[in-house]
Amino acid sequence: MVSVVDKQGFFLTQELVDNKSNKITAIHQLLDSLNIKGHTLTCDAIGTQKDIVVKIRQKRANYVLALKANQKTLYTDVSSCFADPSFLTTKTLYFKTTQKARGNIEQREYWQSKDLSKLSTQDNWMDLKSIVMTKNTITKPDGTTSSVQSRYFISSLPLDVKEVARVIRGHWLVESAHWHLDVTFGEMLIVLWIGWRRLI
Repeated sequence: MVSVVDKQGFFLTQELVDNKSNKITAIHQLLDSLNIKGHTLTCDAIGTQKDIVVKIRQKRANYVLALKANQKTLYTDVSSCFADPSFLTTKTLYFKTTQKARGNIEQREYWQSKDLSKLSTQDNWMDLKSIVMTKNTITKPDGTTSSVQSRYFISSLPLDVKEVARVIRGHWLVESAHWHLDVTFGEMLIVLWIGWRRLI
């Protein structure tokens, strides 16, 4: 299922699909049907496709797209950048939030950089302006760390780490709200934010 959901979690429109290739086609169809001009759109890694990026930019919207192994070269280049301590300290903007969540302490860290010099496929991604790493750390009440998760993103947004953090956090909030669909109904959710709306 590929759906458009607003920030309250209401479904605006959706496409029923039966495999990954059809999910990508459905994302194209939904983008064709929506006025996204002036918005920032996010998507899970399945939507991180060169032709989808072109369509987003041609419709005069921005993107913050997740990276995973489906874009192996780009993922490797971006993760290697953020693995370099000197890159983190001299080439990035940093933002952190800390809050209580289900009795634990959840720390979310964000790094954003406009230095794309080490990305071998940079020119393949229309209007790519920045790369992002997030790290979520969950600490139990006794002070032990229960989980640490890092994620990577590409974006057409210029440097504004707080805005990027807001967009990514909004993406996760809706994703979490609809997690039960995966478990209860077996529906695969593909997530796209459009400003304060998002396609999943």
